This record gives sequence, C-alpha cells and structure tokens, in this order.
Amino acid sequence: MTELVTERTREIIAQSLPIVRQHKGEIVGAMEIYLRRMEDDRKTFGRSDVAAMILTELLLRQASLIAGSGKAAGLETTAIEHASLGIDGRHYSRFGDALVPILRDSLGFNLPREVSSAWSDTFWSIIRAAQAKQALTERGANRAEPRVEGPRRSRGVSYDAMLGQP
Repeated sequence: MTELVTERTREIIAQSLPIVRQHKGEIVGAMEIYLRRMEDDRKTFGRSDVAAMILTELLLRQASLIAGSGKAAGLETTAIEHASLGIDGRHYSRFGDALVPILRDSLGFNLPREVSSAWSDTFWSIIRAAQAKQALTERGANRAEPRVEGPRRSRGVSYDAMLGQP
C-alpha cells in the first residue's frame, strides 16, 4: 500500500465522497460525452462509455480507500487491465483534464476549488501509483526471465544447424 495524498486532501476526499458518489451517474455521463468528443476520425482509441465508467469506478474505489487510510491498494494490475480494454494515457489525460469542470458542473458552481483540486490530485496520484506498480512488476518479470538474444551458437555453429535444422 502506498501513501498518495496529503492529510488535507484526504480529509477533503472523505468529506466530499458521499456527494460525489451520489452524482456518479451524472459524472460518468458527462465524462463519456467529453471523451467521445475528443475522439478523432483518424483513430478511435477506445469506447468512451467504457473508459468513462472504468476510470470513474477506479477513482471512487481508490478515493474510498484513501479517505479511510490515506493509502491505495490493488493497483498492481490496473494498468494492464486498462490496456487490455484499450484505455491508455490519452484517456487518463483527457479524464484528468475534464475532471474539475465536470465536478463543478455536476456538484454545482459553488463547489470550492479546494474540493475539485483534491479530486484531481487524487486521480493523478492513483494513476501514477498504478503505472509505478506496473513498471515494478514488469522489471521483476524481466529479471526472472532468461535473456535470449538470438540463436545459441557453439564454436560458431548454431544449435539449429547442429540439430540438422535450417
């Protein structure tokens, strides 16, 4: 488990989590529209409805853990799962860019900036932690695998040639 946010951010997330959960449908709907609008004709980078739902769920699930303990958990496979669904850095970037205005629209314009900033900081902290976990996992897997750089050779003769294979 990893410390992700300041104590003040944690307090704000804990206080605002119930109202954010209450408006989850609105947030997902607005995020889906925003992500869909950002897709272009050259290459659609994934279904915006799936990306909006999954990233919102990730944020709410981890925000709940952070509000309780200040730490996130279960991020080891998040980036891999997202990649398998076509969710990548472009989605993270666009979701992060849209989060503050969408929270303000969904929760009201009198939402203190400190609240929307805390949610944005929390989202980016979660994404960075998930990516760091993935990098550690990949590095560990790479160390465990033997390095294979091409056909093995013995005194200038490949093993394939030794076995009579072209």
